[in-house]
Amino acid sequence: MELGIQSLDDKVLKANGRPYTNIQAEKAVDDILNITECGVQLMAGMYKQSLYSCIDDAALLAKKNIKTARIYPTQVFKNTALYGMYLSGEYKAADLADMILAAGGMYAHFTAENVQVIRMGLPVNAAENSQIAAGAYHKSFGDIVKTFIMLLYMDMGGHVRRGQCAGQAPRGRGGARAAGGNNTSTGRYVMSSAFKTDFLKLHSWAAADPVLRADFNHNFSLIDSALAALSSRAGSCSIFSGSYSGTGDPAFSLSFDKLPSLIFIQRSDNVSGSLAVVRQDGRLSG
Repeated sequence: MELGIQSLDDKVLKANGRPYTNIQAEKAVDDILNITECGVQLMAGMYKQSLYSCIDDAALLAKKNIKTARIYPTQVFKNTALYGMYLSGEYKAADLADMILAAGGMYAHFTAENVQVIRMGLPVNAAENSQIAAGAYHKSFGDIVKTFIMLLYMDMGGHVRRGQCAGQAPRGRGGARAAGGNNTSTGRYVMSSAFKTDFLKLHSWAAADPVLRADFNHNFSLIDSALAALSSRAGSCSIFSGSYSGTGDPAFSLSFDKLPSLIFIQRSDNVSGSLAVVRQDGRLSG
């Protein structure tokens, strides 16, 4: 038996005129599971629904031992209340990229708990309905989502935390987050960075990107390795200081116990200074 739950977020359910609550929906699932196998249908991109809300829905339901799941991006049908909000600008249909990210997070939660996702996106014949005015659609939506998850998995080095996205805790009753877990105050679905620096290939993010702690640890590891390599090549470093009185003669010599790499000369009145690199023949450059 399948239930078209759509969302477990009470704010989303109320905003979209659904006549049930989070608790009622979960109870319905539990009641069916006491009798037979249960499947669920969830939506992404609903009015007032955040990207993280729909991913949280999947995370919670995936833990309930359900059998199957279907994931549908929201479509705007003409002559509906949502269509009116779409025309007025109150509702903005999510773009395809956001729906791939949302469905990807949902799919990851379900598959991590061995829930079979039997559909993602509308069938072609339904999507070609002339009454659909807006909404993210691609005839290969499911395959794109699966490819995205595989690429993400490989970018993270093959590390997946079963049943929970990094930095995310399950939501409690009524949409509140349960205590505990990592970074639960943000409630954000996070993934590995999409950019790398040119030389050390450090993780880099856009200004609004959520991030993984693992990415920071990877960055620190690369930096530490690079500094260790420099240290092994540089050997021990010593600093010597002293003073001398110039005679006005542009040609003069200074003696050191060892051949220095750099010499910094500062006037006694601290007005100016100069830095020179010592060449292998002992002459100054710079």
